Formats: sequence, structure tokens, C-alpha cells
Amino acid sequence: MLKYETDSRKVKPGQTFVAIKGHTVDGHNYISDAIKNGAVAIIAEKEVEVSVPIKIVPNSSEYLKEQLVKKYSEELNKLKIIGVTGTNGKTTTCYLTYQLLKSLNVKVAYMGTIGFFFEEEKIELPNTTPEILTIYKLFLEALEKGCTTVVMEVSSHALALERVAGLKFQIGAFTNLTEDHLDYHKTMEEYLQAKLKLLNYMDTNGIFLVNHDDLASQRFQNIFKNTKTIGMKESDYWIKEYTFDPIKTNILLEYQSQNYTIETNLTGKFNVYNYLTALAIIHEYGFSIEEII
Repeated sequence: MLKYETDSRKVKPGQTFVAIKGHTVDGHNYISDAIKNGAVAIIAEKEVEVSVPIKIVPNSSEYLKEQLVKKYSEELNKLKIIGVTGTNGKTTTCYLTYQLLKSLNVKVAYMGTIGFFFEEEKIELPNTTPEILTIYKLFLEALEKGCTTVVMEVSSHALALERVAGLKFQIGAFTNLTEDHLDYHKTMEEYLQAKLKLLNYMDTNGIFLVNHDDLASQRFQNIFKNTKTIGMKESDYWIKEYTFDPIKTNILLEYQSQNYTIETNLTGKFNVYNYLTALAIIHEYGFSIEEII
């Protein structure tokens, strides 16, 4: 069990309640409820009369992030963590990767738009990449139950807000960059800069995969040396040709001068990229292309 909780309703005896002032809810209003539920200490941004020890900090969100990283990141990074960022294709690519790894008998979890999945457990999430406390809680619980690998969607919001602080990604991927979320990021350059932050969390020996056909891919390659490309122009994972009809797609892939013929029931050009990104991730994970096909 994590030492910290930010939702007074979820506090368990012995935990520390961190009062966070959010956009709509102020956790300081629920300190007494947290104590009733068993909180033995409080972290807050202002003095409150309470019957348990209280620590006043300038920013309770920052304090929580720092404590989680300090106390739990080393344990959490026993997991092999795979992160996918990009405007489109994150959910399909991650879910495909998750399902394929499951088929290859890997004890794998998925985190993203459609929830958190591990074995028979399915939990709904409020965001594509949830708050750091939720990430740490779910990953540590999965690790305790025998999980070895996590595939997660990493949104630009999460990167801008440092929700993945303390994580080390062994494999990362960039799908594409198209106009989106400009209400938050203001400009396309700011949006791209948020995506590029995923590279800050890459393991130094990790592999990063990029969609070579997207102009923004070069920015990732310029920063992270161990990058491989996927694309319809000459790439490490080179999509030489593809054809599709209403029920299937045939793909000719070239990798290290060897050709592979793939048939998938996914259709549409975007799914050629999604499937090939998932295949490349799993190949870099350690499975042969033949096994994946």
C-alpha cells in the first residue's frame, strides 16, 4: 500500500493524506474526513487545526510527486515500461501491443484511454495518462501481482504536468503530430515540445521508435541517439507496400534486408502504421518478427 492518498474517501488507516487544491475541489476541505478514515498525518499548504501531525509545504502536488519518486520509483522501475506518444494512434498501438504481448505469454498491463487492464482486472481512468499517484498505485499493485511489463499511452498533458516523473521507459514510440490540444498548448511548437519530453524519461539504453513519414520525427531523432524508424519511405522497419480490401490488409515489410509478408484484419492506412509500430515495439522487446506475425 502506498503511504500517500489525495482522496479522503479512499484513505486507509495508517496513510498520510495530501491536501491538494485542484481546479474544482480543494482537498483542504476534506482533511477531517481523511482523519476519520484513518489518516495518521496530513500534508497541506496552510495551517489547519487537526488531531494528527501536519506538515505545511509550499505546493502539496510538488511535494507528493517528489516523495513518490524518492520512495517508490526504484521499485516501480523493475517493470519494463513501454510508452507511446503522438496525436493519433496511441490507443490502437498500445492496445495491439498489449494484446500481442499477452498472446506471447508476457505478464503485461495496459494503461490508456480505455482504462487500466491487467489479467482479469479492468479499471476505468479519468484521463489517458492519469495523475502520478494513480500511476504509481496501479503499477505497484500490478508488480506485486506478478506483472513484468506495462504498455502505456503518454499524453502531451501528462508530459507537460510531469505525471510520469520517476518512470524509466525501456521502449518509447512516437506515432505522429497533427493539430490538436491547442487550447492547452497554444502553438504546434509548444505541443511538440511537450511530446519531446518523453525522451527525458527514456532509459539511457532504451530504444525509441518514430514514424519516419511524419516531419516531427526528425526532432526526436536529433535528441535521442538510439532511435529506429518505421515508415513508407526507406526506414529501419520499411513498409515496402500494402494493399487492403474491406476485411483485411496485406503488408510487405522489409527489416534488415529481409522481407516479411503480413496479413491483418485491420484496415486503413493509419492501421498499417499502428500495426507496424506495435510489431516494432514487440520486436525490440525481444520477440522475432516471425513469432509476432
